[in-house]
Amino acid sequence: MDIANSHTAVLFFSRSAQVDADAKTFSDDGRHSKDCQIAQQLIAHTRKEISKTELPYFIIDESQQKGHSFGERFSNAFEEIFDRGFDYVIAVGNDTPGLSKEHIIDTAQKLRSGFDVVLGPSTDGGIWLSGYSKGAFNKKAFKQHPWQTNQLLSAIRQYTNALSVYELPQLGDIDSPQDLNSFINSAPYILRSLATLLLSILSTTLGDINKLPPTRLITFFNKPNALRAPPLV
Repeated sequence: MDIANSHTAVLFFSRSAQVDADAKTFSDDGRHSKDCQIAQQLIAHTRKEISKTELPYFIIDESQQKGHSFGERFSNAFEEIFDRGFDYVIAVGNDTPGLSKEHIIDTAQKLRSGFDVVLGPSTDGGIWLSGYSKGAFNKKAFKQHPWQTNQLLSAIRQYTNALSVYELPQLGDIDSPQDLNSFINSAPYILRSLATLLLSILSTTLGDINKLPPTRLITFFNKPNALRAPPLV
């Protein structure tokens, strides 16, 4: 496809499943093994959607991130990819099951057509996707945004007010048992298989949870014979 040669890369900025489960509780009973399996499936789903776009992508987890704050780590990851020669970077996380390949492709096309920034607003006041052209990316300002708060979207909107910005549809993310149950109960048909899988994990006993297959988070550059993404350490 045309965007595959458009100097656009996808940044999958995510904690590993183990660390994500340490930070979040997805299951009502608070069992870490279930939380880890749920995180693994959310990561696998996101990676699958990214790979469908046929765009080059980098998966960068906590072992490769550089910086003390979230803003520092995220901005460093963006800068690292821009420094590799890409003109556009599209970043997504692991907690928005509604994310699809179409959202990423649409973002790539919007950036290529002249938009400076593309945002995916989340229902909690944050964002589930951010796409930047190299010229619009200001590392100093970017890392100072109120990341991981419900003020993030409004702050980015205010900062990018003078830029050309396109916004995707609002989606919900999953940070709690309530969020997960809401997704399972209201998932559209196209996501019913994922919702069913997550429900099966929630319903699994402690003894059976370990029988579910693990999903390993790997960092690589998705092109044949291409270089791996460099460690951000």
